Amino acid sequence: MPKTQTVTLRYRASEAFWEIQCRAICELSICERRAYSLPSLLAHVAEKKLGELGKLTPKDLLYFASTDSVCGDIPINIGVDKWVNDRLRRVRWRLSESSGTRVTNIQLHRLAFYIITGA
Repeated sequence: MPKTQTVTLRYRASEAFWEIQCRAICELSICERRAYSLPSLLAHVAEKKLGELGKLTPKDLLYFASTDSVCGDIPINIGVDKWVNDRLRRVRWRLSESSGTRVTNIQLHRLAFYIITGA
């Protein structure tokens, strides 16, 4: 059985980011009636919610995922499948282009949590 390619993402998150991440994992797990982790949540978004994520605007980026609100001291290392990273990267590039600023992985992940939780 061939091993899937993975990408390791590393960033330092704020406590508020950590809390909304945990909330998104819990809400998705309850809604879908199966246990999710951060990598499987991102795979779910890349597979089933990419259209919703792609519709977010630079205003959503500023409101939900400003650098000050998401970056902090909690180290997070995530191993995600390469196909998930590739799909999310394309959305990140489009959002970077439309906002005129560089959108980071942590900011895009915060927007993914918004798609799941509505908050």
